[in-house]
Order: sequence, then structure tokens, then C-alpha cells
Amino acid sequence: MGRPERLGAAPPWQERLGRRLLPATRFEYFDAVFEPPDTAAAARLLDEHGQAPGEYTLVCPGGAGYIVDGMAPIPLLAAAGTDAGASSVLVVDAGTHSLPADWIALPRMPNGVLMGLVQQARLNVVNGGGLLVQALA
Repeated sequence: MGRPERLGAAPPWQERLGRRLLPATRFEYFDAVFEPPDTAAAARLLDEHGQAPGEYTLVCPGGAGYIVDGMAPIPLLAAAGTDAGASSVLVVDAGTHSLPADWIALPRMPNGVLMGLVQQARLNVVNGGGLLVQALA
């Protein structure tokens, strides 16, 4: 496996330093490790909520207890509004946060089901979770 394409950007300083200090070191780049998308289970979940593939925005705020600088992402997203042109907004693991009336709360779910929802969403709104950001790539 070769070097990943960096779109014109130099490797991060840590990688450059490592290559300089240990020139014989071979770097391996791996694909993200996820369960394959469970599109059948995702389709069943969408059907339970009257949604169709490609017609919803999926919001993954980082878990019900995720707080940064005293702020939870769900109230911020709700206050900002999410006009994505989709028919519905589905929120994964909203916990006890209040959602706008037309948003749909989804429970935590197996990774494969989540990847199926991610794959079929019109828009994914994530809160910087490393694994989910990789899955979107």
C-alpha cells in the first residue's frame, strides 16, 4: 500500500519527524475498520419511522452525554436549525435532550445499522467523532 493522497498538503510534522528519525521505518495505512453497512436493518428502521433512503438528515451528536465547554451539541443544532432540504431529521442517541417536534430520536444501535443509515442519508451532521468522520470518507 502506498502513501495516501494528501491533496497537496505535506504530511503532519509527527510523520515527517518519524521518517527523519527512523528512515528505515515503513508506514502502513489501513482502511477504517467498520462492520459492513447493514442496509436491511437500516431499511427496517427507516420504515418504522416512515422514512425513505436519501430523504433524511442523520444527526450523530457524539452520544447523549457529550458536552464540550459546557455545551451539548443537540440544543445548539436545534437552536441553529437544520434546514437540509430533507424530509426529516433523525438524531442518534439524543439522551434526555429535547428535540424539535419534527425531529425523530433514534436509540443507540449496532455499528452496521448506523453505517447503513450513514450510507443512505441525504446529509450527515456529525460532531467530530473520529470513527464516524472516517466512515463518511
